[in-house]
Amino acid sequence: MNTLAVALISAGGVLGGTLGGAMLSQRASRAQAAEQNQRADHEREVGRAEQALLAKRDLYAHLNTAARAYRVAARDAVEASARGESTDSAVKQLPSSPRPDEAYQRAKTWFSGPLADGVYLLRVMLRHDLGVEVDPHFEQARMQMLAALNSARDSLAHALATERSQAT
Repeated sequence: MNTLAVALISAGGVLGGTLGGAMLSQRASRAQAAEQNQRADHEREVGRAEQALLAKRDLYAHLNTAARAYRVAARDAVEASARGESTDSAVKQLPSSPRPDEAYQRAKTWFSGPLADGVYLLRVMLRHDLGVEVDPHFEQARMQMLAALNSARDSLAHALATERSQAT
């Protein structure tokens, strides 16, 4: 009887140890698979973030290039019109003024000053958004530049309104 009990206990121990080991091995395999899945998910997320950043960078570069090209084309059209040369009518939206020299000078000043500042502000904001240039005083500088641009726009609108009222 003792021999039978020892044999049963031994067999039970061997079977229990085998089953326990198999369960622990299976649990470790599941944990390893879950960890690999998390790592793959993280890598995909990082890849998507990098793709989004590259797309954003490309878009911002095109936007900056277009803004600068517009400013230069508009300034060149104003200067060509002032010299009496023919220009593309889509760009030549200059006000009719009793004093064309003043109108051309005002337009040249606008394209070389406030519009150039606006394009610069756009560039700074894009670079800040991309993390290329991080200025701790960015928000304050941005607000000051926007205020200056708004003031210049309001001054131009006032000058144009005054000129229109004098022309009529």
